[in-house]
Amino acid sequence: MEHRLSLLEGSTRRGEILCRDEGCYITYSIDVPQWDDGVKKVWLCSESGGRMLLGTLIPEHRRFRLRRRVSHSTLRCCGMTRPDFGTVNPQALSGQWRSLRTFHSVDPVLSEGITANPHGFWRREDQSLMLRFPWQPGQPVPLTSLFCFGTYQNGWWQISMAQP
Repeated sequence: MEHRLSLLEGSTRRGEILCRDEGCYITYSIDVPQWDDGVKKVWLCSESGGRMLLGTLIPEHRRFRLRRRVSHSTLRCCGMTRPDFGTVNPQALSGQWRSLRTFHSVDPVLSEGITANPHGFWRREDQSLMLRFPWQPGQPVPLTSLFCFGTYQNGWWQISMAQP
């Protein structure tokens, strides 16, 4: 079974991590355009606070690449059963953005939209709810019913609205 995780550097989405479950192991693969020079360490993170160093992105032909096979027991030792996202060179993993899998709403339209777009993130800011989805122009807009609250920035469709 395969799934994908967002690869973040701060609040900038740098690409995706392909995760392939192979029984007792999961193979993580990253192949993204190189965005600047320097060493880039990638960490797997969970909303519960678990994290594990996945490895160092290797520059090859103007791309960063990394492939690593990790056992499920190693992930559990790092405080997670399944990572929620990957982060590059974290200053501090504040956990401010949380996976939409952890968001619950009593609003049926919002709940339905989030169920249809599970790969996003959420956080509360002052009196607002912020939702963020990986998105590129030309793709369908997540949560079309909230289109008027959304903006595009750095590979994300972001929605800011009054807290429900």
